[in-house]
Amino acid sequence: MVTTVTQAFFEQYLMPQTNEQLKSCTWLKLTAANGLDIPYLGYVELDVEVLGTTLPQMGILVVKDPPDPASQQRKTVVPGLLGMNIISGCYSVLFREHGNNLFSSPLVKQAEREWGRALSEYQQMDRLLQTGHVGEAVTPPGPAIRIPAGSLQFVQATCNQGPGPAIGTVLLEPLPYGKGWLPMNLLISSALLTVSRGTVNIPVVNVGEEDQWLRSKTVLGTSQPQTPSPQRLALCPWKNLQVSQRAIHHLLKGQKQPFSSCWDQR
Repeated sequence: MVTTVTQAFFEQYLMPQTNEQLKSCTWLKLTAANGLDIPYLGYVELDVEVLGTTLPQMGILVVKDPPDPASQQRKTVVPGLLGMNIISGCYSVLFREHGNNLFSSPLVKQAEREWGRALSEYQQMDRLLQTGHVGEAVTPPGPAIRIPAGSLQFVQATCNQGPGPAIGTVLLEPLPYGKGWLPMNLLISSALLTVSRGTVNIPVVNVGEEDQWLRSKTVLGTSQPQTPSPQRLALCPWKNLQVSQRAIHHLLKGQKQPFSSCWDQR
């Protein structure tokens, strides 16, 4: 997810403080969680100071203001999204400086708790991406699940190591031959699946002529993390984030509006 600000915010706070002109990026298409396109004007590259760390030349997309008053009011309250380019950059710098003591460092402890939550979620996501393993996908406790003959049915399963809100998509891989147990004529293929509250819906095919039953706690495959999900995580207050062409340190001083993290779904 990229970092964005509204057109109104850009014109009121950023444009007067910088000579940067909006750059065109017509090749980029933004899509909201509901599948609709997000219209934008262009982007700028500005220095961003967050938690005492200056990140140079961060790309920020300027999205068009919505036409209806209700949406405009909502965008006034939350005028942008902090993208992974800023959150990951901030985490990397702080981790290099503080290592495993990052969350006990004065900068993080003195910041609003939402910053700690955002960095913690990124750390969890980063570890999952490095290990390449979320956990086994297992059918939940309860009665056996019927898979009718000659049909495809989606079976809900849970991941042993819940990926949390940071991971929204996993790649399911079936167990190697000889490992695990599936009833005769049931097939599971590799699939890219959406995670919702630690559960996935796995397509299971019965190629036989008789109904089959999946017992509870049956391992259907292993899941690997894919891309971050724009789930709601935190609202990060303005006073911990400043944007500038050359580190304009007081641009946002005194602003009370929250700035949504990249996981804040609208």
